[in-house]
Amino acid sequence: MIIQIKKRTLKLFGFASLLTFFLLGIIFSIFSYSFVAYGVNNTSVLIRVNITNTEPNLYYVIVTPDPVGLSPGANTTVNCTGRVWDYNGWADIVRVNATIYKNTTTVNAVDDNNNHYSNYNCSACTQYAGSASNATCICAFNVTYYVDNGTWECNMTVFDSYGVNSSNKTQFTINQLLAINTTDEVDYGNLVVTQTSSKETVNITNFGNIPLNLTLRSYGGTEDTESNQNWSMICALGNMSFNQHRWTLNSSDPFDNMKSMSNSTSDLNLTIPQRINDVAIANDKNSTYIQLRVPLTVGGHCNGTLIFAAFVS
Repeated sequence: MIIQIKKRTLKLFGFASLLTFFLLGIIFSIFSYSFVAYGVNNTSVLIRVNITNTEPNLYYVIVTPDPVGLSPGANTTVNCTGRVWDYNGWADIVRVNATIYKNTTTVNAVDDNNNHYSNYNCSACTQYAGSASNATCICAFNVTYYVDNGTWECNMTVFDSYGVNSSNKTQFTINQLLAINTTDEVDYGNLVVTQTSSKETVNITNFGNIPLNLTLRSYGGTEDTESNQNWSMICALGNMSFNQHRWTLNSSDPFDNMKSMSNSTSDLNLTIPQRINDVAIANDKNSTYIQLRVPLTVGGHCNGTLIFAAFVS
């Protein structure tokens, strides 16, 4: 009996083992199939693109000279210089423009000789320091003698061959200019003793960029020597006193109402404003009228000098 029981036990164990292996095989097949299916769905895609243009970078702007010193009655050149980096090469920068303007106005304001200048035709950029990717770009401006003094800005923009742009700006200073221009010479012509000349005009123009006041001083002859400082005119025969030579700001004043010349500096009590008219000289020019009455006991050629001096009140 014991032997039969063991035999049955062995048989049952064998059947259970077979069943177990059969089930494990099915499970393994299922998991194997799932694993294979997941591997098929996980594929790689390679993405490619070629960027044919990269934007420029205007990384540096400077103005020279700074500060700007102006020239009386003439234009002064101001250069706005930019440094540009372009991945596509320095020659990819094909156009540059710039605007300089007083900081009291805006970059988009209308051009005006006092406070706003634009240059849309700047020079072609050049390679900078042998670099394949860096360029130097310069925009030049001819500013007038009456341009506003103070703080200014230069705003520059560069464009590449695709029209992509980059901008940058910097500040600079324009100095004050105190300057005048006067009539070079006055010739009273031929006169005789006791004769009063016609009124002659001495024009004084503000050749700077600030309002100014004027003083007047006179001496005889062409040299400012001590002996000449006592006379208004030095003649071949005799001399003329200051009382014989007079000035006025009113062209209708008669000689007797005019002021006598003096070797002492006289304030004309006159202010000449800064020029603001871009078309023509206007109230930035003033006229002073002078007249001569010839005394007795003089003769020949006579010479005298007038000194007009500008100052800021």
